Amino acid sequence: MSEANNEMIQVSEKNLDYLRSLRHDIRNQYSYAEILLENGQYDEAKKFFRSIGNDIDVSLAYVDSGNKNIDAIINMEMSKADAKGVKTDVSVVVPPRLPFSDTALCSIISNLIDNAVEACVRFDLKQQGVCVRIYPRQDYLYICVKNTLPSDVDRDRLLSLNTVKSDSVNHGYGTQIVKRLVAQYDGYVTYSVENDEFIAEAMINMMSDKIRKSGGGNNE
Repeated sequence: MSEANNEMIQVSEKNLDYLRSLRHDIRNQYSYAEILLENGQYDEAKKFFRSIGNDIDVSLAYVDSGNKNIDAIINMEMSKADAKGVKTDVSVVVPPRLPFSDTALCSIISNLIDNAVEACVRFDLKQQGVCVRIYPRQDYLYICVKNTLPSDVDRDRLLSLNTVKSDSVNHGYGTQIVKRLVAQYDGYVTYSVENDEFIAEAMINMMSDKIRKSGGGNNE
């Protein structure tokens, strides 16, 4: 969790630096466009506006859902995926407080996303990327992570969830960890393959006995 928070700070600073440089660049471009218009160079101004519209990329890899712990985890995972060249499509709609421990949330979310990112790298489907959706569904927190698969992949082997890495003794624990943690909160996790997509779905009970007995998790 500490690593996730540090990662979020780095991502925030990186995006802030980008916005500052973008603002500086826009000021210069505005001044140049103003000169063109004052001189009546309307054709040149049109060309200039078209060019800057194509050149500026304002997409920022940063999620701000209002829940600082979820944001820290997601932004850490997005940064890791970006470093491997894997695209991410993330939508998070959650309350600012959730009744789960920070460590449990971090382990569940990071393991599901890590597995999807590794699959994108392994199958060379980085541009198709990873899709992440997190939001409440009745009394549960719903977490869904998807990644595209090759059409000829061995689906039965994939759904058996046995690691395909050479170091199988030290790998393959991610799915076991997720299963154990969601079970602690009276939840469950399912894996499926539909339309050449691997889909991992976790449901964590926000009203479980463990939460009621403990009076809530650290996320509160």
